[in-house]
Amino acid sequence: MKHVFLFLLLFVSVVVSPAQPLINDVRIQLLDASRLEILYNLTGPADSVWFDAEARFGGQLNPNPAFLYGDFGRNVRPGPNRRIVWYLYDEGQRIKSDVRVRVLARTLQLPGPIVKEAPEAIALYPLLKDKRRWSAGPGWAAVSAVLPGVGNMFVHRGETGNPKLRVGARPLATVGFYSLIFYGLNQQRLSQNWFKTYTQQKNPTEGEPYYQVANQYHHRYFIASRAAALIWATDVSLTLLRGFRNRREIRKESVVTMGPGVQAGVPVAMMRVRL
Repeated sequence: MKHVFLFLLLFVSVVVSPAQPLINDVRIQLLDASRLEILYNLTGPADSVWFDAEARFGGQLNPNPAFLYGDFGRNVRPGPNRRIVWYLYDEGQRIKSDVRVRVLARTLQLPGPIVKEAPEAIALYPLLKDKRRWSAGPGWAAVSAVLPGVGNMFVHRGETGNPKLRVGARPLATVGFYSLIFYGLNQQRLSQNWFKTYTQQKNPTEGEPYYQVANQYHHRYFIASRAAALIWATDVSLTLLRGFRNRREIRKESVVTMGPGVQAGVPVAMMRVRL
């Protein structure tokens, strides 16, 4: 009987011990108007760690891993102050209410995965207000397709990596494009009118001057329309390429994490690369 009791006690301790919370002391704060920081303590080894977020007005949020960096994913080292940073505004999130965040971990100590939830969710009450934040992605090419020069203003980033508005001479591309379009259409209309007059003449000799004038207007229409097309194609292409480059740079930034650590009792600088 004594051996059976010890066996049951050992069995219960093995089963219950992994069920203890792996995560505690979850904290959340805004680093600036575009980044959300999540801090937590990981008390033991975990196969994977992640989080989910929910806005009071907007429901469940699904962060894109390309806009995250820090201590999440597979093989996160146990320790205090594990850190996840979410570039939620660069991702395009526009949250105008408080947010609740839950950090979760998975362990494989028992047959089948067990999900461990943070003891409590932390409410983010401050409103996320920003007057100039946007996503500097390739979507601005759609704006350039309608207003050449305008979309390209929004696909630039400052030294801190945040989107930065650059105007410069770009409005001239919009003015030049539409000026050429209207000018070309007017020249085409005049060319058609003069050509119609040419077709009404009794013989080619009398109609030749009208044909030459119609041809001149048509030539001007051809040059103006091709110049407008060149401005349009150049601006849309540059905006699209810049947007894709920004997205690639953000992904590169999100997979490299540097921070202090300890190895063999000696403080060291650690860099983690997530492939």
